[in-house]
Amino acid sequence: MAERAAIAALHASCRASGRRFWLSAAGGGAGLHSALLRVPGASSTVLACHVPYASHELEEFVGPGTISGSQCSREAAANMAEASRARAAQGLLGLWAAGEAARPGLATGVGLTASLATTREHRGELRAFGSVVDLERTWELRVRLSKTDASTSTRDAQEEIVSL
Repeated sequence: MAERAAIAALHASCRASGRRFWLSAAGGGAGLHSALLRVPGASSTVLACHVPYASHELEEFVGPGTISGSQCSREAAANMAEASRARAAQGLLGLWAAGEAARPGLATGVGLTASLATTREHRGELRAFGSVVDLERTWELRVRLSKTDASTSTRDAQEEIVSL
């Protein structure tokens, strides 16, 4: 329940500051969309949620040639957050032009990518990278999950950890 309180506090902080965000999550972690949208009044802070799940969709979203290495990397999350921020700014410009009290300078992009349990042999560690970017700051997050810890060994458990 502490996670839900944290998400509600995030929305409250965004509403108080006028900040609006666009979220993109590729691979594991797409459950974050649901967690964010379950909060009453989420439409006052969330502009859009996007899931570029297939590799070609992710490349199209962030721009061709932008992701040079793994799709689950710090670089990929940062590129997703920046592409999301650009889309958020466009969305806020549209709202502002339509006469709504939207401030394009408060556009925020969130990018999340995760490599979690799958049906095929998993190379490398189970991990997730997150990035949040606005015009002034960038915040980054990395989560490592154990392949052997029973409490995090299922895909559902990993999705919940990464999403919340």
